[in-house]
Amino acid sequence: MAETVGSTGFGTLLSAGDGTSSETFTNIAEVRTINGPGLNLEIVEATHMESPGNSREYLPTFIEGGEVTFDVSFLPNTSAQTVITTDLQARTKRNFRLTFPNSAANRWSFAGFYTGFTPSAEIDGMLSASVTIKVTGAVTIS
Repeated sequence: MAETVGSTGFGTLLSAGDGTSSETFTNIAEVRTINGPGLNLEIVEATHMESPGNSREYLPTFIEGGEVTFDVSFLPNTSAQTVITTDLQARTKRNFRLTFPNSAANRWSFAGFYTGFTPSAEIDGMLSASVTIKVTGAVTIS
């Protein structure tokens, strides 16, 4: 029996589209950690007076893509990162791609808005920033 071996996150890429008709994706510079998007199925209760076994019943409704949060090495003078704060202030919707290394379903594609950007400076550490993207619409896994 073959053993399944996990993989490190090293080599995972988060890319943002440029919004043109023949969209080009550019990797977001110096991403250190990524969380999300999450896939959550929302449900509504469908219980009625004749529900079998006096048990509650539910129906699926919408799938919520949640948020993508990530930390970067903050590069304040690069266009690769200033576009994030520019897009946030302009409320620009972008297409994104999250590409995992060494995985059969290695690309997650979604649209979203930058909703948070928080820089951080430590006396004995690198400049960093935490970024949040709110997913809008479907997440496609391919």
